[in-house]
Amino acid sequence: MIIVLITGFLFAIISLMFIYERKQKIKRIRIWIREHYGKKPVKKDYDWEKINYYWKAYGESIRSKEKIDEITWNDLEMNKIFSRINNCNSFAGEQILYASLHRLATDNKELSCNSSFT
Repeated sequence: MIIVLITGFLFAIISLMFIYERKQKIKRIRIWIREHYGKKPVKKDYDWEKINYYWKAYGESIRSKEKIDEITWNDLEMNKIFSRINNCNSFAGEQILYASLHRLATDNKELSCNSSFT
């Protein structure tokens, strides 16, 4: 009987600790959003050659009229646009964003937010 009570008590304490940690995490996220929303992102130096690696491999399978060529990319200063909109927390995410900016949408389905980039 005592073992059941002790086990239940420990389970309750551990559950309360998880709930408390989750609330603290949500609180930290809300504070971060309030501090950063609407402000320019921190300027960051990118290794464009490494970020471009995925696009080079993936872009070979895309027809030329479905992608932005390098001259147009540079004329539009798309690296600056990438830097401004990049909100990725991983290098792989940055590579996918970079590649998706290079690829032109061919139909309305690709323009929707629910489409996946493969």
